[in-house]
This record gives sequence, structure tokens and C-alpha cells, in this order.
Amino acid sequence: MSRNIITSANPNANFIKFILVDEISKKRFADFTEAIRNKWLYKTQFFQRKLTALEIIQIAEQHHIQLEEVKIHNIDLYEMVTNVSAKFHLSKPTIILTPDSEPNAGAIGAIKSSVMITSGILDRLSKPEIESVLGHEMAHIKNCDVIVLISLLSIEWFIRANFYSGMLFFFIIPYFMALMIVLAYIGKFLEARADMLSAYTINNGKLVSSFNKIKRPTSIMKKPKNYLEVLACWFDYDPHPPMYFRIQMLKNLSAKKPKFPLLVCIKKVVKATFSIKS
Repeated sequence: MSRNIITSANPNANFIKFILVDEISKKRFADFTEAIRNKWLYKTQFFQRKLTALEIIQIAEQHHIQLEEVKIHNIDLYEMVTNVSAKFHLSKPTIILTPDSEPNAGAIGAIKSSVMITSGILDRLSKPEIESVLGHEMAHIKNCDVIVLISLLSIEWFIRANFYSGMLFFFIIPYFMALMIVLAYIGKFLEARADMLSAYTINNGKLVSSFNKIKRPTSIMKKPKNYLEVLACWFDYDPHPPMYFRIQMLKNLSAKKPKFPLLVCIKKVVKATFSIKS
């Protein structure tokens, strides 16, 4: 899967939406998309303009492909990321756009950071909602969350290697399964804090609506009534809290940002883990 780096010289995320009238082979579709890409680059580099919907339909017809409802979207992603990172008092990270219909975003790094966003996010969300998602990722960068988890893994490795590695010979698989669950649970504290900081910093109230639009079929939108089911949705391999918790927490935020957001989020996560009350 190709990835595009968004820069000041190439600030826009450009993508095309259409409906295929008939089923086509993968090869024909690949040839068509490559032709679109080459024509797009040619037009922008030599004529300083983008393709029109009519031109895209014409290229499709040359490849014996019928399209309907062709729409072209242009989003100034560079400016959006620059504005959001400024609100977190961060230097602008490297912006990576991935052509993937699955709505997703991620961030890594601290001093030298990168933020990745898929075209699926840009397609499904409005500009304020995209900013709220970017705010979540900037909060991860601001607090060096990836480095925190890597550091915890390094500490665990050091302790295990020096004190009890020999005792794990017969229990190595269940041990690492349990370790991953513990790390994922700690990750839930950091994810909750990122939600909270995005809500307070971006302050547009759109993170909840973005969650509702990009939720997965497996997302738990309502709190289970059974206590064992509640525990199961907290003690898993996903570092994100259940979706019902994230939405409820955002809806119930106090007007004033807490002094220690992480401690507040830890308290909320632990309380939700061991309670069946809504």
C-alpha cells in the first residue's frame, strides 16, 4: 500500500469517490487507478489544475469501466495538522496519508514525531471531527505515550532477564499472554487521557460524533449487564477502552480541565472495570 507524505508543497489530501456499475477484475481496476494517478500528476505539475469528474469518467471508459456518482474531495491536511499541533504547542509532525478505506489514525514519536491518517477518516468525517481525531493523536505525541509503553516493556524485560526468567520455562506462553493484557490495560489509561486532552484542547465537541461514525462492527457501544462480560471487554488485547466508556466519559467531562488528567483517567478506567453500573 502506497503512502503519501503531506508537505507545504503538497498540502492537500486528494481522493476520488465513485460507484462501480459492474464488477471488474483486479488487474483492470489497478490499470485504471494507475492511469488516474498518472493523469492527476501530469495535470497538477504541468497545468496547475486537478482532474474533473468528467475526465475521470472518460479515463474509466478508456479502460471499459462504468462509473457513477463520481466525486472529488480536496482537503488541506497540512494546514489542519499544523493548526492542531500548534494548539498542543508542538512542532508539526511528519504527516503520512495512507490510501485505505478503513478509518484509522495513529501517532508515534516525541521530539521527531509522525502522524498517520487514512483516507477513510477524511472520507467519513467533517473537518471539525478530523481535527478532534488529530487532537487525540497529538495528545499521544505530547505525552510520549508510545515511549512510555516501550519503556514499560524494557523494564519488564530487564526484571525478567535478571530475576525470574528460568522460572518461566513451562509458563512462557501464558506469561506473555498475561503481559500483553496488562500492557493493553495500561494503554487504556493513556487512550482515555488522549480523548480527554483532545476534548479540552480542540474544544469543538466533535470527538463523540467522530467515534459514532468510525466505530467498528465489534465496538461495544453499550455497557454489558453481565459482570464477566464487563471484565472481558476491559481485560483484552486492545489498548483502547470500550467505545461506550469513551463516549460516556467525554459526555460527562467537567467544564474545567483537571490538573492531573492521567490520574483522573486511571480512576475512571478502574472504576468502570469493576462496576456494572451504567
